[in-house]
Amino acid sequence: MAPHGYETDLFEDQAQLEAHLPICQICYDVPREALLHPRCGKSVCSECALYASEHGKPCGYCNEAFDLDAMHRNLDLRNLIAGAKVRCRTRLAPGDWMGAVEVCDWMGELCQLDNHMESCGFVTVDCRWKWLGCTHRMQRRQRSAHAEQHDEQHELLARAHVQALNAELDRSDQSLRDKMTQTEASAHVRGHSNPPAALQAALAADSSQDSRGEVEAEVEAVVEEAETTQPTASARKREREVEEHLDLDTACARLVGRVRDLHNCSKAVADAAEICELGEQLLQCLTQGSGDELERAARVARDAGVLGAVDRFMAYLSSSRQAARPSRGTAFGATAVPKAQAIVARLRKVLEGSEGVQLDLTD
Repeated sequence: MAPHGYETDLFEDQAQLEAHLPICQICYDVPREALLHPRCGKSVCSECALYASEHGKPCGYCNEAFDLDAMHRNLDLRNLIAGAKVRCRTRLAPGDWMGAVEVCDWMGELCQLDNHMESCGFVTVDCRWKWLGCTHRMQRRQRSAHAEQHDEQHELLARAHVQALNAELDRSDQSLRDKMTQTEASAHVRGHSNPPAALQAALAADSSQDSRGEVEAEVEAVVEEAETTQPTASARKREREVEEHLDLDTACARLVGRVRDLHNCSKAVADAAEICELGEQLLQCLTQGSGDELERAARVARDAGVLGAVDRFMAYLSSSRQAARPSRGTAFGATAVPKAQAIVARLRKVLEGSEGVQLDLTD
């Protein structure tokens, strides 16, 4: 559709129009956002100049092409046109505006016309309930009367629309549940007992969506993401469990091996310091996670002989205390020994749920 300027019939002063306002040579209306041709000095609408340039139409006066980069805004003409007196657009063709006997008598400057048309009561508009299916058209000022006269019809349309929406949501809900079932089956096959949380969220949000196509597209995306990410997450979890298991085995082996090497009571304080450090590392491995993970870690430690090592270390401390008693110097292992004693007691508590036996190792 070719562009156009301002209709000449809009202007109240036709004499001024003929004397002072030029006509666009392309649309034959008063130029809208006038541009000045650099060769002949004639003004045309900016949209008309663009249209002529794209379709290879030359200027009707100088036969030169319309080069938009070379054309300039005719500001004087634009201001003159914006201040010209015009009438309401509904007066151009009353039959197009519901053929009312009364016509709008508004008159003002052209720059005010668009604002007037947004509120003019003589403009033809659709019923406010068009989105429900009402096909009536009326003048804007008649909307309230139409709403009162057709209130029952609008209510019936609203009820039918709600029923259609509920049916659409039911179909979408069933489709989502079918997808949910398929994904659960797929998750079980891949070793996952729980359905993807993202799909559950999509199902819960279904009641707030009106478009079945959008819902189904979202479900497809969620299912695809679940099928591609769940195996990866599971593999990472297994890798993490293997790494934690190796760390736990290493900590158990170090503690048990160090206790096995205890034999010289004169080095009990130094031995206690090392056992204290190894015990803290083992406790850190044992206390990571919760529930089943804690129980699994405790079982691994028990199988590795940690409880036996704890008992042997406590007996070693007791014999070392007896050997050191004749010296009557300072308290036996005033710092390292009590700390090691507390560590192994915590290990026993974690492994078998008891406080463990605490020895009095001071003089």
